[in-house]
Amino acid sequence: MSRDHEPDQSDERQRIENAGGFVIWAGTWRVGGVLTVSLAFGDMHLKQYVLADPKIQEEKIDSSLEFLILGSDGLWDVVSNEEAV
Repeated sequence: MSRDHEPDQSDERQRIENAGGFVIWAGTWRVGGVLTVSLAFGDMHLKQYVLADPKIQEEKIDSSLEFLILGSDGLWDVVSNEEAV
């Protein structure tokens, strides 16, 4: 249901670069050589490139949904979808 917002994704990288920022490899792809996500609250020094606007998706929930897992990059960086399930 969701998609990661990380600086290695072509659309996110393009948005960051169009705003005058940069994405580099520093063990993982990072905005400005610092942040591993391209959407975040805080990080004032990267505010020009890292959006804090939430991405909202509406879905109908019915009895066919077995479960829903909510997590941030802190979870998904270390746990695969399969492991979470």
